[in-house]
Amino acid sequence: METQIENIKSQGRDKVIEIAYNIINDKHPTIELLAEDYDISMWANSKDVVVKFRRQFKYYYPQKEGLHERTYRDLIYDISVNLINQYVSPLDDCFLKERFYISSEEEKERIAFVKKHADIIITHNCREYDIYEYEEHYDFYSRLNSSFINFKIDKITGENYDRNELNATPAVTPKSLLSAEDPLTRIF
Repeated sequence: METQIENIKSQGRDKVIEIAYNIINDKHPTIELLAEDYDISMWANSKDVVVKFRRQFKYYYPQKEGLHERTYRDLIYDISVNLINQYVSPLDDCFLKERFYISSEEEKERIAFVKKHADIIITHNCREYDIYEYEEHYDFYSRLNSSFINFKIDKITGENYDRNELNATPAVTPKSLLSAEDPLTRIF
């Protein structure tokens, strides 16, 4: 197993990501993942190699009336692929698969509008962006470690207003979490 893991790790970022994409496409051909929508990283320990696709822009649609309507809090935006056992989470889990967020064409247009009008430099450096849609505006949140920015974007004019910024001291990770027996370690 160790040889298999070392072999995968030695193939380089692009090849490892290609392997993960191939696993997803083979098992779930209707799922379309665009690299520019995700922060992609590889993690490994002595038993597993996992490629994580973390969606950078998370769109939260307006709440809908009705007891059985799925809310945005139920949605899963990220995917991880275990290259050893070829398990794709959440898509291989019959209970979680339905919660995986797939954006409609309208939602893609809304996200593009927000990206165009957001009064910050959009980066692909592990920053997370949340977009909440309301009747007349979008709430835009940007997070990176302990730095937060949020503001509203007018749906018609694209004007930014009600801007808030916060830089906080990062939380200390408890030693118990750092001393896991065989933790996944980020490779790229």
